[in-house]
Amino acid sequence: MIKLGYLMSTTNYYSDRVILEESIIEVAYRDGSLEVNEYNARVESLRVNVDGCWAIVSSQGTARLGTEKALQIAKKTIPRGECGGLSEATLFSGSVVVGVDKFDANSIASELPPLCRDARSVGASVCEAIVLYKRTRRVIEREDGGTAEEVKHIVEIDVAAVAGDRLVAENTVAVVWGRGEVVDRLDKTYEKLLQRLSLAKKTRKPLIPSGPMHVVLDYDVAGALMHEISHLADPLLFQGRLLGTRIASNELTMYDNPRYNLSPTLRFFDDEGVTTQKRVIIDEGRLVDMHHTRSTAGRYGSSPGSAYGLFHRPVGFHTTLIVEPGDWGENEIVEETRHGLYVQGVAMALTEKGYIRIVPEAVYTIKRGEIADLVSVKAIKIPLYKLRTMHAITKTRKLRVSREKEWIVAELSPRVMLEAYVEYP
Repeated sequence: MIKLGYLMSTTNYYSDRVILEESIIEVAYRDGSLEVNEYNARVESLRVNVDGCWAIVSSQGTARLGTEKALQIAKKTIPRGECGGLSEATLFSGSVVVGVDKFDANSIASELPPLCRDARSVGASVCEAIVLYKRTRRVIEREDGGTAEEVKHIVEIDVAAVAGDRLVAENTVAVVWGRGEVVDRLDKTYEKLLQRLSLAKKTRKPLIPSGPMHVVLDYDVAGALMHEISHLADPLLFQGRLLGTRIASNELTMYDNPRYNLSPTLRFFDDEGVTTQKRVIIDEGRLVDMHHTRSTAGRYGSSPGSAYGLFHRPVGFHTTLIVEPGDWGENEIVEETRHGLYVQGVAMALTEKGYIRIVPEAVYTIKRGEIADLVSVKAIKIPLYKLRTMHAITKTRKLRVSREKEWIVAELSPRVMLEAYVEYP
């Protein structure tokens, strides 16, 4: 694609052309108003990488900047020897299709009003539902003639309601395999919303213990915790300082599996065109690898394949993060907790200096192995060193779909128990 010119003698050189096409059908129902909208977009990009540093030009439609212009930008602006080099990689060639084009906007539009009526029947004053069908086509055409192409059909469902002074929301993302599956996903998402609406109306009691407490994290909350732990494997954020160290108990093993076919994040190549593969991140409590791109893998003797970013410098993160199951029964983890807290639902989770902070939907006391009172808790704070107290992990696991920036990612996590601190309202 690009004439190498002065770069002929540079071995750490790569270039490609990227095409991203997106077709979206949006069906939205907001307090009695129905909207059906369609969007179509195409973005084209030219990318040059020299010694790990990128020069990227893009535009909507067909790229207006030619290949020679991209090369000139690379020549003038890319600093040599500052980006860690460009590691060797197995590049994907071929075409894959994930899902089918089986979305019926009319049937979805007819489903939404009754669901909102159900929400109002349990106390919602405002109800909103948005169903997005997305067909994306991602193409990476390399200078050597190889092409990686992916077509994916997914549906994103977001439902929300206001009950009293509380906003309750639920969402899901799934690959579209048939018309009936979209309706089934919508019904299940609304069932969860109705459960949370009922919960929002319950009276919360004050909680005044001090010091660390045993907390049992339900599937979604544990998944959010694993998502935040995954940030510790960011080679740009921590510069590999934690690599090889014990960051959790030896019962925690987790890996990234981009080819986990029950997840909507399934992908066979990353945004650098590198073939994806399973990557063990934490092995028996030790951080053994990180999320690498071609610019970071060589520094740590690892392999690339975790890149996100078609139109900006690619960065690494997980696709579907899978936590190895433990040997605890689903209910046993609560039954064996004499005094503690049971945490359910996630409003927000983030990593702050030295700890992970989770803002939960609901927190219950556990008394003598049984879930008891709903209590008022602002946040659960887990110092990073407390990850070593994670000594109860269930056999059962559930998939949580989340977002990292604009990317859809997922975590398959069991329930877990560990020590944490409580932050009060």
